Amino acid sequence: MRIFKKFIGIAALLAMTISVSAQNVTVKGSIKDASGEPVVGATVMQSGTNNGTVTDLDGNYQISVPSNATLTFTCIGYSDQVIAVAGKSAINVVLEEDNEMLEETVVIGYGVQRKSDVTGAIASVKASDLENRTATDVAQALQGKAAGVQIINSSGAPGSASSIQIRGYSSNSKTSPLMIVDGLKVTDISYLDPDMIASIEILKDAASAAIYGVEAGNGVVLITTKSGNSENGKGRVTYSFQNAIQTLARKPEIMHAQDYVDYMLLSGAAKESDFAFWDGKTDTDWIDLMTEKGYQRRHTLGFEGGNDRAKFYASLSYTDNNGIIKGDKDTNKRLVGQVNAEYKINKWLTTGVNLTIDKSERTAVGESSSTQSSVFGAVLADDPLTPLYYENGIPEHAQKFIAQNITPFGHTVPTDPQGRVYGIPAFPTSSYMWNPQILLDQRESETRSFRVRGTAYLNITPIKGLVFTSRLGFQGGYSHTNTYNYEEFLTWRNVQTMSISASENDRVYYQWENFANYNTTIAKKHAIQAMAGMSYQQTYTDNLSGSADKLTYDVPLYRYLSNSVNTTKMSVSGQPNTTANMSFFGRLGYTYDNRYFVQGNFRADAYDSSKLDKAHRWGFFPSVSGGWNISNEKFMSAVKEKTGIT
Repeated sequence: MRIFKKFIGIAALLAMTISVSAQNVTVKGSIKDASGEPVVGATVMQSGTNNGTVTDLDGNYQISVPSNATLTFTCIGYSDQVIAVAGKSAINVVLEEDNEMLEETVVIGYGVQRKSDVTGAIASVKASDLENRTATDVAQALQGKAAGVQIINSSGAPGSASSIQIRGYSSNSKTSPLMIVDGLKVTDISYLDPDMIASIEILKDAASAAIYGVEAGNGVVLITTKSGNSENGKGRVTYSFQNAIQTLARKPEIMHAQDYVDYMLLSGAAKESDFAFWDGKTDTDWIDLMTEKGYQRRHTLGFEGGNDRAKFYASLSYTDNNGIIKGDKDTNKRLVGQVNAEYKINKWLTTGVNLTIDKSERTAVGESSSTQSSVFGAVLADDPLTPLYYENGIPEHAQKFIAQNITPFGHTVPTDPQGRVYGIPAFPTSSYMWNPQILLDQRESETRSFRVRGTAYLNITPIKGLVFTSRLGFQGGYSHTNTYNYEEFLTWRNVQTMSISASENDRVYYQWENFANYNTTIAKKHAIQAMAGMSYQQTYTDNLSGSADKLTYDVPLYRYLSNSVNTTKMSVSGQPNTTANMSFFGRLGYTYDNRYFVQGNFRADAYDSSKLDKAHRWGFFPSVSGGWNISNEKFMSAVKEKTGIT
């Protein structure tokens, strides 16, 4: 009994304690930053509730909460703080700047800038925005990720590159933006694996793109690849696999056999007797017949690591894509290797390299608006009464057609591997294709390419805030295409003779750039950013193309241009070419109290006589922009307090 009474007494004491601790207290205090300045508009919330307030113009607050409550102090640009009241009536807080958020930077021309200081129209896409997308092309992965940016797919063939349009089409003939990867100007970005990307910045207006001069007339796409993880010296190995099925997004509505018959009769293009060959059952769906489910597979193996002085990132990506055309004549296989490394030699000198090597093999079918050379064109144009091939004898109209237009001229009747004659339409015209399968069989086209791209750089920091960069960019490689055409009878009185064509495109490009960035802050409110530099670029190309028609041998040895001497018609063209240009550029920016911003850019471009004569070779491209961050004005705290917006 004595123990029970003692337990009751302890329980009563605890209840009294809880009751007392649950009483409300008024907590007052001030919130300041690390420099002692009041933080205006900071939020003070009772954790786990909707009870809260904001600081006034002097950074002061007052809130009524239970004495055992916990307060959470937050403000944009600062790290959150959580403090237990514990019966206190006064709590003063010093918020630390959230460097990850406050100093979030975006890549701009020849440097980086705080996102909050940007005055131009720049869209930023991070690596997380590109995750779990089935696209193997970076441009396709950008679809829907940046306002004002359109991704145009002129072809759905494997390996075809998408084009980027920034704010629509321009008035000049060139509509693609300038594309720069790790500081290197490139002609396309289709070789990049989306898993290799760290960030993409798109400069959309003249104010931000002027730093790149005449080439930035359609905007600029700046891509930064991953540089590796240097936290705690720990390395990491990653592997990702992606398997996607490709099908037609929407199947066109086409006429069935009876619809086609009715159409021909009503239009007067045929009469009842013309359809005597039709068995009433044949209803060929050329779309289903000539397409299949394609696949797209991608393997990416990555390695990254580092420490306080060095970091590296390496990856190997393999893509295998077989398109939706029946068979294996629309394929793309690509192997891409990426190596990025950076080493801090000492506190004032850093060196690094970004290197990409890619190798691809692509096969393609004919693509054209003409039904005479496009497989898809023939699929849409051929009638549903014509079968793929004849299994139970050749109908009268087909026999007559062969006798009048094929055999008298010594041509071979097109057949499948089993010797079955391909279907012939009953109403052929000068532009009406026989059969899509003939188009697929009659052409073999293969493109092989190899490219090396990269940059090597030195960053020198002689004094605080000043960084001098010397960067050498280079790319070189080749692209070879061979196309072989079998002899085929294609259209009415139109024969494709046995022929070949080939092209070889070699390109070597390099750029040397030297520029300095200086950033400083005066009296905590005046921030100055300055940049100046120069660039020299040179491109060497050597293109060779040739064709040979009316070949007399159909053996694999003669399916290459160098062996095709047994022809009555042959042409060869091509020549080497070298172009160069030089540029000077600069930028000056000023920020006052993180509220008012102004920035000016200037670039002067000069081209060699291959493009412009000496008297008019220089072009000048200035721009000025300004900004106002109204949310940092003191009067906004009153608005926030009245509206409850934090």
